[in-house]
Amino acid sequence: MNFYYRMLRHQYNAFNYNNISPLYDDMRLYGWTSFKVEILGYALGREIANKQEMKLIVQHESHISLNGYNKTYGGGGIKGLKRSEETKRAISEKNKKPLEINGSVYESVTSAIHELKISRNTLRNRLKSFDYPKYKYI
Repeated sequence: MNFYYRMLRHQYNAFNYNNISPLYDDMRLYGWTSFKVEILGYALGREIANKQEMKLIVQHESHISLNGYNKTYGGGGIKGLKRSEETKRAISEKNKKPLEINGSVYESVTSAIHELKISRNTLRNRLKSFDYPKYKYI
């Protein structure tokens, strides 16, 4: 996919509220022009591009676990994301806990993300962040 088309797709997805992700949430919050976009390299072929992508995600610490926007370590997109059954159960239980956000009470993470129109990851990051003291489990 060419760079120009990919950026147009990101811009469209960011302002289409059916597309919820930390990247798109932040694009809506801070505006499209607040993001710096640059080409970090070129590759001949998908296999080489995937290897370069994995290296750059680590190098730039852009994985979501490091407060970046990449959901996987690259080389194939989201299909590389795998969770154990134990992790799935833990996530499910935590998502059922009630929470309070800016004085409003939500019965679950799912109800909060739908009403606030933010992604699950954005909510999770805000619950863990000292920058959002009014986001908490009750």
